Amino acid sequence: MLSDCLDWTPDKSGQQTLVNANTWGNLPYAWPDNLAPPQKTESQYYIFWMQNMPGEQNGIRYGTNVMANWWRFTADWDAAITQRRGLYKAPEVKFLPDATRSDTAPSAPP
Repeated sequence: MLSDCLDWTPDKSGQQTLVNANTWGNLPYAWPDNLAPPQKTESQYYIFWMQNMPGEQNGIRYGTNVMANWWRFTADWDAAITQRRGLYKAPEVKFLPDATRSDTAPSAPP
């Protein structure tokens, strides 16, 4: 089936690719002691799904905002609700101490 899970964006502009159980079932995960569980494909689906969830500093834009770290919902739903966290937020800009524009500008090719 076609899915944008590998390039997901909230506006559905991500590239769609064909996926099926082999997409995650054939990924080379390092299982403890090299022993995959009997339900390997199902287990790897959950890993695949969670690895494609927006995480810390994911850079996925949503209008003028960016997607928040959805792992905060997964790890502690109650705190996320209590703290009124949303699925997106205003982007945070962090400046390096003592940095100048020339410090961060790409250099010209020789």
